[in-house]
Amino acid sequence: MLRRLTNLLLLVGSVTPTLAAMPARAAEVTLTIPADAPKVPIFGAITPWQTGGAVVTLRDAVASDAKVIYILINSPGGYVDVSDEIIKLIEEAKKKGKATVCVGGKLLASAAFNIYTHCTHRKAFKDSMMLFHPIRALIEGALTARDAMSLADELEFMDKKILAHMCRTMVEQGPAACVPLASSYYIERMWNATELAKVTKKGWIRFIDKIVLEEDTEEKE
Repeated sequence: MLRRLTNLLLLVGSVTPTLAAMPARAAEVTLTIPADAPKVPIFGAITPWQTGGAVVTLRDAVASDAKVIYILINSPGGYVDVSDEIIKLIEEAKKKGKATVCVGGKLLASAAFNIYTHCTHRKAFKDSMMLFHPIRALIEGALTARDAMSLADELEFMDKKILAHMCRTMVEQGPAACVPLASSYYIERMWNATELAKVTKKGWIRFIDKIVLEEDTEEKE
């Protein structure tokens, strides 16, 4: 029997970037996030101890009366079980008619990018870096040949599921349109958002130049 996996990882490096806009230039596109809108920050590695608060915030937002949920992502990726929990909540929000707006920072890699693909709306800076790649496994104990084959089958199944979702949602219909994505998945190519926008559906990524968070203010007469 296959020994229990301790972790499934979609992670690149040990980067903990900060959410930042590109330098100001003409004809800026500003994303203004209302003060009363739910905001879910997913910064740094996606782990149970670092992302647990974001999961709780998202769960509360899905259960609330809010019509739009903003998910701010700046992450190198992390644990698949945590990202899957976030994705399930995003899909639950969709079923309730809520919009999820994912806003990418400097880096959306691995599990973070997988989350990004499930949102109803996606924003990013033109120089945001994006990466998608096969799942990796950290195991507990030694493996027999049969264990290794079973693990390989499980990982391949999960990779195919992720790729099928990407091909279904990111590109126009037809297997040929998905070839660049599938190839990049396995060679682990790093994209910037401008490059990725050229091989995905028109408008799949909407570019912004800066983010403005509205402050709570009392209504004046």
